[in-house]
Amino acid sequence: MSESASYQLPATPSLARLGAPRLRRYIDPKTRDYVVEGGQLKQDDGFTSEAVLALSTRLGSALAFPTFGSRLHEIKRADEQGRRLAEKHAIKALAHLERRVEGLRVEAALPKNRPGAIVLTVSGRRGGDELSVDYTAVLGG
Repeated sequence: MSESASYQLPATPSLARLGAPRLRRYIDPKTRDYVVEGGQLKQDDGFTSEAVLALSTRLGSALAFPTFGSRLHEIKRADEQGRRLAEKHAIKALAHLERRVEGLRVEAALPKNRPGAIVLTVSGRRGGDELSVDYTAVLGG
């Protein structure tokens, strides 16, 4: 009967425990696609990609995460009522970021040069750094 040797990896502190933000694949807010730089997928600290992913995913469409996503797709018109509704839906969709981003704010605007669209500016602070991303919701219907 032989004894089996086991090897245990040395303990290393996780980046999250050290207070460093976790890197994620960057999602471009305009194209809503990953970005390749120098043959590698671009990385970011999560704020931009998380915001874009949450706002562009229909609420309930991710089976494993039924509360993830937004209801922006339900807005039919880019008018003042639609603008206020977009802010409300975006705040709910981004609530999970409030644990890591201080002073999380969402402002919606109706761009004159883009009828049928609402531009959401998501901003806040993390570790003294100002964070901001613009997301354009193109309305259908």
